[in-house]
Amino acid sequence: MIRTGRHRRPAEPPGGPVDLDQRLRAVADKAPVVEEGVARLGGDAVFLYRTTYEPDGSVHRELTRADAVGWPFPPPAA
Repeated sequence: MIRTGRHRRPAEPPGGPVDLDQRLRAVADKAPVVEEGVARLGGDAVFLYRTTYEPDGSVHRELTRADAVGWPFPPPAA
């Protein structure tokens, strides 16, 4: 059993089929694919998330608290 220390997070699970579909779509279309949504992670805090799948196969994730400065997300860079 691998234990995690106080300041260490367990590894993230691999992306599911949706993640793979979005990545393949970005690579095939040679254009970024952006997915946005709202998540409630517990308590009364509401978060906005944006996941950008790049044509080179990389993934960029942003998580912003809904009451933070700059809400809603600024538009993606052109």
